[in-house]
Amino acid sequence: MRRWLTRRGLTRLVFEALLLVQVGHLAEHLVQISQIHLLGWPPPQARGLIAAFDVETMHFVWNVAVLATVGWLLRHGVRSTTLVMTFVWAAAHTVEHGYLVTHAMLIGREGGPGLLGSGGLLASLDIAVPGLTTWTRPTVHLVWNIGEVLLLVLAYVGFAWPWLPRVGRRALPLTPGPVAAALAALVLAFSPGRADQPVTALASFDVIVDGRNDLVGVAVAADDALYLSDRGAGVVYRLTSSAALTTVAANLDRPAGLAVAFDGRLLIVEEHAGRILRLERNGSLSVVATGLKTPRFIVVDDDDTAYVSAHRLTSPDGVDRSEARVVVRVDMAAGTMAEVATGIRSAQGLARVNGSLIVASTGVVGGPESAGVLLRYPVLADGAVGGPETWGGTGLKQPFGVAVDALASVYVASRELMIEGDTSKRAIGKVHPGARLTDFAANLADPQGVALGHDGALYVADGKSGRLYRFRPPPAPTLGALPEVTRQPSLVVVGMTEARSRADVFVDDATHATSSLADTTGRFALDVALSPNRLHRLHVYATTHGGDGLTSPAATAQIIHDDQPPSVVFSAPPAGMHVRGAVKVASVARDDGSGVASVTLRAAGQSLAPALAPVPPAATVLASAVWDTRTTSDGAQTLSVKATDLVGNESTGVTRFVIVDNTAPETALITGPEGDSAVTVATFTFSGSDAITASADLTFSWRLDGGAWSAFAPVTS
Repeated sequence: MRRWLTRRGLTRLVFEALLLVQVGHLAEHLVQISQIHLLGWPPPQARGLIAAFDVETMHFVWNVAVLATVGWLLRHGVRSTTLVMTFVWAAAHTVEHGYLVTHAMLIGREGGPGLLGSGGLLASLDIAVPGLTTWTRPTVHLVWNIGEVLLLVLAYVGFAWPWLPRVGRRALPLTPGPVAAALAALVLAFSPGRADQPVTALASFDVIVDGRNDLVGVAVAADDALYLSDRGAGVVYRLTSSAALTTVAANLDRPAGLAVAFDGRLLIVEEHAGRILRLERNGSLSVVATGLKTPRFIVVDDDDTAYVSAHRLTSPDGVDRSEARVVVRVDMAAGTMAEVATGIRSAQGLARVNGSLIVASTGVVGGPESAGVLLRYPVLADGAVGGPETWGGTGLKQPFGVAVDALASVYVASRELMIEGDTSKRAIGKVHPGARLTDFAANLADPQGVALGHDGALYVADGKSGRLYRFRPPPAPTLGALPEVTRQPSLVVVGMTEARSRADVFVDDATHATSSLADTTGRFALDVALSPNRLHRLHVYATTHGGDGLTSPAATAQIIHDDQPPSVVFSAPPAGMHVRGAVKVASVARDDGSGVASVTLRAAGQSLAPALAPVPPAATVLASAVWDTRTTSDGAQTLSVKATDLVGNESTGVTRFVIVDNTAPETALITGPEGDSAVTVATFTFSGSDAITASADLTFSWRLDGGAWSAFAPVTS
């Protein structure tokens, strides 16, 4: 053995040892790439065969050792241009890792971008070179090692078998083509948005953020601003509606899930630090929860509480500490936390849907094996959750972020979708309220968090590609003219939207819609049942591709159902009153539905022309008119009033009787002195008669000479 070693020489042994170790190192990187692209593992879990070596310090020390060994070979007699190129390549590789380890020490965490790749220093300077500024970090280091090993192999061949290069020179003119093709294939194979697999979707889309490192969380604020977390760079960005991108939080320890609380403040999950931070209105960060192990995604409730997927809070550690296994409820007002759901396999995104909590996972411990499933937990009155049930359990593989649209459909980012035998990679699925799964988008690079805007737009944080996609929704449907009120028990709502879209109308707070498909021109008609005698608020949505696409914002309308007639009463004159001359006739009409539209007054068979106040339609209308009683005969006469509301409901007639008396009674002196009289007191008696009033009911007034009239009284002397 010693003679064999002596015969081979120390230089050759060192060269061969270096080459062997570097081939093994390359194999480690190939395993990591396979874990990501073939097995679909998320990048934080894809750490090769020996995860303990996947740290910045180890990479830097390793490359310094490789660089020193190549330098030693050059000083010990290996004269090779290829080995010099290997030294230059290894030096550049070492600079890359020197930058990474320095950056990690400065910010206190690893996993950030380097000089090259997506989110790297070159990309941050707005330099765009396919591959150099678009590759993910694992791909960048794979390329570094492929180049290093290839140069080492060529240098070793020239050193060990000097005659081979002479043969190789004859083939040299043929090499540029294959080399260029190989490099182009490498660029296309590992660049986000691969040319052979363009992103496909059931909606038009655009990339509104690019060149970041590892985008995970996305949330939409009330003012339509977007927040997105870059886990690799340790920052959270804010993207305004005018496309201005600013950093609102930096130097975070692997920020992941984001959520906007009910009060408008942003909540940030720090995955590595095990905390939940809150972005205050003054721009500062406050800690609202700590002590969590590997928290990942978060969803908020309206009562200042939140649910977070995490590895644990109080449970023992699992085998894989990066795997979220529980859901923790955080009461931010009380400052308390509790595990409300445990025993979950790979818990990821969370969503609240119609009184339930949806958890993206790969199943529950003790349950059937699953590549991906959405679990549904009923939320109890105290915020705890009941037992899980499988909801949307077929066709998903490694689901991540979830988001709920206006119609209670759930969009889920998944490593893979399988629907009726068709497979979509790195996809976005749509789980309908009935748990039917359809595919929405495919061929993304690394879909993580998803969120829906107030206009129905879908936002997808595409992980290692460093991109944020926006999938554009259809506009709100255009509704045909609708009456403000109706007395019909149903109403046909017609409108226009995109062809073959599904139209859904919700009446008031209904959870189930009336639906119809638009025809090839986009026209739809929906027959809506109305509850009697109330105001109805209609919300009409359009969902493209027959319900499988995105949902529009709502077109709204209001309609009053009213099949009750108005009520009417007389206010003047009083019933049975004796009237004469010009008399004011007045009534009050009320209608709490569509409102009083008209009032009809009649007296003694004659129509009156009432003044109406306020001007109809109104809930209460006072009608008044002057009736000239001299146009009719004396005696009992009938007044009547009717009212009609805005939709044609007519009240029953209300009548009132009055006594018309325009003829004065006849009077006569019966007894009394006549001519001259010497008495100082004289007595006169008198009587009267009337066609309407009985003689016994008459009252009399008298006067002497031109004196004042006495008060009326029933006396007759």
